[in-house]
Amino acid sequence: MDWTDDTYASYVKRLRSNISWHDAHDANMHRRIIATSKEVIGVGNPVLRQIAREIRKGTVRDRAADPEGFLRACIRNNGFGTYEETLVYGLVCSGIKDFGEYSAAIDPFLGAADTWAEIDVTVGDSTLFRNLTPEMEEWTFSLLRDDGEPFRIRFGIILLMKYFRTEKYLGRVLDACSGVSKESYYVRIAVAWLLAEYLLPFPDAIYAYLKEDVAGNPHLDRWTHNKAIQKACESFRVPDEMKTALRKLKIKNENGRA
Repeated sequence: MDWTDDTYASYVKRLRSNISWHDAHDANMHRRIIATSKEVIGVGNPVLRQIAREIRKGTVRDRAADPEGFLRACIRNNGFGTYEETLVYGLVCSGIKDFGEYSAAIDPFLGAADTWAEIDVTVGDSTLFRNLTPEMEEWTFSLLRDDGEPFRIRFGIILLMKYFRTEKYLGRVLDACSGVSKESYYVRIAVAWLLAEYLLPFPDAIYAYLKEDVAGNPHLDRWTHNKAIQKACESFRVPDEMKTALRKLKIKNENGRA
C-alpha cells in the first residue's frame, strides 16, 4: 500500500495510541526537557525508533518498503506539527545510505526542528557519516554558516562532535567553534559539549585552545568557555590533573565569579 494521505493519517493515529508517559508528572517533566513549541504527544524515543525502522524496512502495517513515499506524505500533510512526527521523519532520513538523497531529504527537517532532542537523536542515528566523503564534509561545515537557524547550526556541530573526531579535521573544527554564531543557547551548549568531548582524544590541543581565551587571543565568549570546562570536569573520563588545570582557566566576571 502506498503512502497516501489516508495511510499517513492512519500512521499519526498509531502515534497517538502509543503514549509512553501516562503519569501527568512524568509527561510534564519530559515536555519541559524537550522544550519544543510543537505539540508533544508523549511517545518515547524507543517506540519512535521502532516505528521509523518499520517504515524504512516496509514492515509497518500494510505498507510496502517506501520510505521516500513516507517522507513525501509527511511533507504533503504538514507533518511537522508534533515533536513525534518531526523526529520520526528525521529518523527515517537517518537510514538513507546515499548522501545526495539524505541531504535533500533532511533539509525540510532542519527547517522544522526547534529542539535539541530532534537534532541530537537524528544525528546520532545518521550512521552514513561514519564514512565521510568530501561532499559530506563541505555540507556539514556549510550548516554552521546559517546564522539565523540555530538548530541547523546545532545539527552541524553535533555531526562534527560525533563523526569528525580525527586529527584531519581538528584545526577546522576548532576554527568553526571560534567563528560560529553563538546567539542561541542551543548552539553555545553544543560547542561546549563538543570541546569537552574533543578533550579526550586531543587533550593538549583543546587545553591550548581554551588557554588562549585567557591569554589575550579569545576564541569563545565567557559563558561557552566556562561551560566547556564545566562539562569536561563533570566527565569521569577526564583525568583529575587535567580537571585541575582546566579549572584554573575559568574566566571570571566583573564580580569575580566564574
